[in-house]
Parts: sequence; structure tokens; C-alpha cells
Amino acid sequence: MARFFDELPHTAIEEARASKKPLVAILPVGATESHGPHMPLNTDVIISEGMARRAADLLDADRMQAFVLPSLAYTPADYASGFSGTISIQPSTLHALLDDIAAALKRQGFVCLALANSHFDPANVGVLREAAKRIEATGLKVAFADATRRNVATQLTDEFKSG
Repeated sequence: MARFFDELPHTAIEEARASKKPLVAILPVGATESHGPHMPLNTDVIISEGMARRAADLLDADRMQAFVLPSLAYTPADYASGFSGTISIQPSTLHALLDDIAAALKRQGFVCLALANSHFDPANVGVLREAAKRIEATGLKVAFADATRRNVATQLTDEFKSG
């Protein structure tokens, strides 16, 4: 059963660290953006949270301790910025936020940060790719299944390919 980081007391993190099982943090990454008149602005967040929840269950079953972090709902969203409701941030803001999150997790004994992303805006994906490399250089492992990479993207529809 997935553990939601922000719903736990700090002692739960201390207990998890004491158990010596590897600690994995899963960060759902989405956007607050228009998805048409029939979908909510947090569609990407909902999808990413579902991915994170499932991943946490699988990791827990594999002798790790996975925690689902609070969702990241503000990301670069240039492609949808012309539509009402879209809130886009600068790539530099996301870089700084990811670096700070990773540093805090590493200090607390986490060994891996998994990015559960369902927001395929090119600017957002670019930041996630760069951040994954930079964070790994600090010694914290990063898992990022990039659905826009060629081997995966060829299976996506034209809408997904364009952002």
C-alpha cells in the first residue's frame, strides 16, 4: 500500500530509515494546464499520481520502501500557455526546485528519486532529463522513464509526440 510522504509524521521516515531497507521517493510530475473543455486542469497530475501509487506498491513488494511525494503541479507548460487556466513556470525555477528536493531527500537517507512524469511539454521533459543527470552526479540515483524517447515515443499518438 502506497505511503504518501506528506500524510506521515516525521517519525515514520525515521523508522523507515532505521529498517535498513532502501528508501525510494517517487515524485509525481504533472502540470496545471488546459486539456480542453472536457478535462480538468490537473489531468497530468492525476495520471502521474496514479503512476506513482502503482510504482510504490511494486517497489514495496520488491523489498524497498517507497514514498509518494506531494505532486509537482507547476512546470514549464509553454505549449498550453495560450489557454486559460494554464500556469507555466520558467525552466530555471523547476531546475532549482528539483535540486532542492533531491538534496533534502539525500540528507534524509533516500537512495533514489523516481520521477513519475505525464507532462510531455518539451521544455518540461528537457528540464527533467538535465536534472536527472545533474542529481545523479551528487550520488542520489534517479529513475526517469522518459516516454518521449524514440523507442517509447514511436508508440505514442501524434498529439503526445507534439507535446
